[in-house]
Amino acid sequence: MSGILLPASSRLKSDWTDYTLIIASNCVGNVGQLSADLLISTLWLNKIAYLHTDLLLPAVGNDPYATGKIEKTCKLSTCCELYENEALKLAIIQLRSRIAKGRKGEYVRRLEHWIRCSKFENVIIVSSSNLHKRQESEIKGPTFKYLISDTLKESAGKVLKDSLEWKEHEYESIDNVQLPGSGIALPLFSKCSKFDMNIILIFVYTERGDNLQNAYILCNMLNDWKGWLDMKKSGKTEIAKGQWKPPVSWRWRHGYKKDDMYKS
Repeated sequence: MSGILLPASSRLKSDWTDYTLIIASNCVGNVGQLSADLLISTLWLNKIAYLHTDLLLPAVGNDPYATGKIEKTCKLSTCCELYENEALKLAIIQLRSRIAKGRKGEYVRRLEHWIRCSKFENVIIVSSSNLHKRQESEIKGPTFKYLISDTLKESAGKVLKDSLEWKEHEYESIDNVQLPGSGIALPLFSKCSKFDMNIILIFVYTERGDNLQNAYILCNMLNDWKGWLDMKKSGKTEIAKGQWKPPVSWRWRHGYKKDDMYKS
């Protein structure tokens, strides 16, 4: 990985065969990070490693997924961490900080190399793009789109397009695709595709502001495909919030409320 991947548990491995990797891209409205939050919290993924690197701006905070008695403990989280659910064969990279100025290319190169060497079965990038900068041909139609590598299209393309009715982002050459505001999503997808990886980039056209609904819908779409949860109501039109477990950190996404010390 881009720096030193330090273990946070004894389960850190080098061979991720049969695993699906989800990567949260830094993007407009934080849709990628919010979606990763929802998946990690609901599917009970455990932190197994964190990234120590000068390619990301430093950040530290309390555990965003703390529950019950451990909610009040000071278990720290950092700018980039790796989570795993061994039973579901699922891993998620959660990015909470910005990439250092001028270092995005290096970060993408090292991340792609780690993914390739780790032998993941599938790679899913979740991101978003500026709604007001859509191309004229993209104005009509759904706001959720995806890019898929040729290798993954052979095995999953028909299911995504016909059964789930996802809308593929059409393009003639990946070099001509523009997704402003999507962070590392597009360059990482492009680089991984050149090495014939099973990779897909799922994104939504949106703007800054509260994007919780987009995160719920995106997680529903992923669950429709992967089947992690048995949901009676799912898909693009049903948010099904009651079946997802938002992390405790979402309580303060708009800032802390007044503490008891200020009450009369």
